[in-house]
Amino acid sequence: MFTLDQSYQHLSWYGKGPHESYSDKKLSAKLAIHEGTVEEQFVPYLKPQECGNKTDVRWAMLYNKKGIGLMMKGLPVVEFSALSYTPKQLEEHDHAYKLPKSDHVCIRINDKQMGVGGDDSWGAITHPEFTLYADRTYTVMYELKGVRK
Repeated sequence: MFTLDQSYQHLSWYGKGPHESYSDKKLSAKLAIHEGTVEEQFVPYLKPQECGNKTDVRWAMLYNKKGIGLMMKGLPVVEFSALSYTPKQLEEHDHAYKLPKSDHVCIRINDKQMGVGGDDSWGAITHPEFTLYADRTYTVMYELKGVRK
């Protein structure tokens, strides 16, 4: 996880989208080149929480109005998100309208995230094939480079 200046609001990626996707919730997401803004990646759930994850990402690029930016390339694929808030900021607020005006873009690059579960409305846990276990080692590989679009 790292942050960039808030001017890097333009986003494009080759992966699942255009909406958020997770290992156990990605069948409706289309593998394609998608574009949007960082602001559009935030999902206003009842309580603010991490959101906007993208799965099967081959590459993602964030850039400013001048086309200057940063490109991430998965080796071979990663999960990726770009939000205006850090996980800590999201967890500190109980309603989206209470979130502060942001001065940064928070980038998260992961090998994978655990599935969200929720097969029912009374708390079903994540299926074993989508669970990440704490007693295992996970490795992610990617490249970062500056770009001009």
